[in-house]
Amino acid sequence: MVNTHNATSQHIQRLSKQIHHVALAQDWQALKQLDLKVRELLTQYPDCLSTPALSHDLAQLKRVHKNAVSQLAISVNKMETELAGMQAQQERAKAYQMAMTMEYPW
Repeated sequence: MVNTHNATSQHIQRLSKQIHHVALAQDWQALKQLDLKVRELLTQYPDCLSTPALSHDLAQLKRVHKNAVSQLAISVNKMETELAGMQAQQERAKAYQMAMTMEYPW
């Protein structure tokens, strides 16, 4: 049982480090894959959530994951803002183009 906890602890620590690094790199596809691995781990070993020996590692994983998801949300909001600005600029350019091609009656 101790070996299982040690291996699980190492796995959790490795996932925490990987999540931290992909969040720094803003590699959101890799974050998605790691999120799936976290879900798989917790599904395979649901008893690890109540194991005192793993509580520190799980708390660290939770903090790192929460931080990564927060960074992702910030990135998404920034991209949405940039996209809205680009769409508004495109609309202004089209309006200008239409105005320039109109014939004036004078």
